[in-house]
Amino acid sequence: DKTKEELGIRVIIELTESWNNNFGGYNSFIKNNEEILRINPVKNSLTVIKTDKEMKSFVKYINHKAKNYKRIFLELKYIL
Repeated sequence: DKTKEELGIRVIIELTESWNNNFGGYNSFIKNNEEILRINPVKNSLTVIKTDKEMKSFVKYINHKAKNYKRIFLELKYIL
């Protein structure tokens, strides 16, 4: 994937009621082909990340163990 982050701030507001880390679905931030930050869903949490042009990010796939559980979060970006 050639899409990279921009210099800025990313805010993640977690609205998921109940989540097990075995379901997958975490937010991952990569820099120089190495994971530098992994954010597992935590109910009612707010995460602030400073991003730069060398970073990439994605949400890891949610596997079959999640069954009917849903992950709900808001992601806000402020580009500097």
